[in-house]
Amino acid sequence: MRMTRVVILVANLAVPHAARGQAGEDETARLLARALEERIAVWGTRGGRILHARHCRAASEGCRARLALFARWIAGAARAHGVDPWLLAAIAVRESGLDPFAVGRDGEHGIVQLHPRGVGRGVRFVASERYRARCSRAAGACQQEVLDVGARHLADAIAGCGGDPVAGLGAYNSGRCGPTRYVVRVLLERRRLRALVGLDPGDEPPIPDRRDLERHAARRRPPVGRVAVARAPRVDVVGAHAARVAP
Repeated sequence: MRMTRVVILVANLAVPHAARGQAGEDETARLLARALEERIAVWGTRGGRILHARHCRAASEGCRARLALFARWIAGAARAHGVDPWLLAAIAVRESGLDPFAVGRDGEHGIVQLHPRGVGRGVRFVASERYRARCSRAAGACQQEVLDVGARHLADAIAGCGGDPVAGLGAYNSGRCGPTRYVVRVLLERRRLRALVGLDPGDEPPIPDRRDLERHAARRRPPVGRVAVARAPRVDVVGAHAARVAP
């Protein structure tokens, strides 16, 4: 009888723990959806009427429903790969303005702008124009896989830079560990998104200042009169915008 009671007690303790994890993800998704909705508003009135960016208004499922899906997928991908969901959301906002059909100058696609010859190769939304056309009529515009690959790439980049999220963000974008202007823009965007829903910065990575950027740039600049170049560490993952990592 005592053994049965112990087993039941352990089982009852395990269920709330799993439920708390799911509840935490749901709450994060809810807050993210609110922040994203505020962020891409282009016009509002004192009466509470909000006009969102045109690409979101054109969503077949409606703008709010699309942003809610993005938020849920961001929270889920971030949890699956152990990255900060607010950081992943900030990348999406900075990369595409949350427009799934934004196209980068080097052919990047999706809300986190994956390169077709880099981390985006093999992702259907990035590789196939016909598939993208079908996705224009789908709820969420087929961005779940895009976000999952983006979150995995971010996790790999951070791990490849010794666990440093600032250096990892640099690698996510360019393949090279270290602070850049891109990193500064993304971290400021993360702070802004959290502020939109009344959250403090939380465990915010330190935002690089001008001297940090200059020091990093100096490491990449060849010394005068020398052939050798002092390089920042490279990671063996391809930057989101890089077709390849140079040796």
